Amino acid sequence: MGKKPNYKAKILLNIVDRLEPIGSAQWMEVADKYKVDSGEGDLRDWQDLKRYFVEKLCDKNKKPTGESAPKPQVARAQAIYEKILRKEGCGIYGDEASSEDEFEDEDEDDDDEEETDGVGT
Repeated sequence: MGKKPNYKAKILLNIVDRLEPIGSAQWMEVADKYKVDSGEGDLRDWQDLKRYFVEKLCDKNKKPTGESAPKPQVARAQAIYEKILRKEGCGIYGDEASSEDEFEDEDEDDDDEEETDGVGT
């Protein structure tokens, strides 16, 4: 079995930016698109692609120290990664907010009832 060729970072970044993959099924789609767009004969493992994206292209999402700025490719990858994280958390925050509002409304109703019961006795 031969060694796989190096990743084509620009192609992978474009695909990840376009698809914004969250789960394994979407990362498998990234692998499919990467095979087509890169012209590679073999399908890459989606976990390897994700690992390469996070660890190499995003530089493990490290923030630059001192006065240095990240390289343009790293900055772009990190921006894409942040966009994916916001997308991933969006549904969770929306669900929590609506259920919290329901509980707050119920609590407020209970407080009103308790106050009127106390006035009447």
